[in-house]
Amino acid sequence: MEASRQACPYDELYIYHLSGEVDEKDEKELGPALIGNWLEDNESFLFFGAPVEPVMLKFLESRPDLCVNDFFQMPYSQWQSQGLCARVLGSFLVAPPWDGTHPAAGQIRLTVDPGVVFGSGDHPTTQHCLEAIELVFSKGFCEQVLDIGTGTGVLAIAAAALGAKKVLAVDINRLAVQTAARNIAFNKMQGRVQALTGKAQDYLWPDADLLVANIHYAVMKELLIEPDFVRKPWVILSGLLRSQFSQIVWELEKKGVSIVKVWDKDQTWFTMLCKNR
Repeated sequence: MEASRQACPYDELYIYHLSGEVDEKDEKELGPALIGNWLEDNESFLFFGAPVEPVMLKFLESRPDLCVNDFFQMPYSQWQSQGLCARVLGSFLVAPPWDGTHPAAGQIRLTVDPGVVFGSGDHPTTQHCLEAIELVFSKGFCEQVLDIGTGTGVLAIAAAALGAKKVLAVDINRLAVQTAARNIAFNKMQGRVQALTGKAQDYLWPDADLLVANIHYAVMKELLIEPDFVRKPWVILSGLLRSQFSQIVWELEKKGVSIVKVWDKDQTWFTMLCKNR
């Protein structure tokens, strides 16, 4: 693989942990150094790529309802070490936009800037999902794909790269969806892949040929109650630890869903490919 490398746009990260919610309107006041805002349980984690103390002081004066819990500074490579260079995962070459590595013959390049969201392809569940998606497409064409818990959008983009005409990439986290949308644009997939913010229950899309869900066990358990969750020709479920995997298998068997293949990493992280009988 021949590479032409540019500098990674992220060097140091300056992270503010706040009590309270910083919304999209607020983000515009925080300037171009803001990389992203991770919202969780009425707390905001603001990631900047440069020192912004004067900007933050002014912003906090205008928002007395917010409280700074903590501040961190660390190299980007410490936060996202695996997102800094290209890696080959099956037929895919997953690389950030600043890495100009060219795909070898037969490889498909997926350009993914993870920013501060996890999902650059280093986790075994992501790798196994990519392998499972390839396996599904090798068995026949999937026109419509639903990716729940899309993160950086890498799985949704992979499905489109293999030929899916319509892909919905859903995540409850707004920063993840913003990151996925940016990566969809990097790969020129805007016409086929749409990133949406919302609960998975609201986007179970009964017409999907393939559903991919690399999500937390608690969310998966809730979704199994929904009749449209696994009622697809193909289903990939991932993000499960061993005891959780056994419980999900039991639930699937009750619903008449066949398990075609199982992947695991050191008997710790499990991924399964399922097919409706």
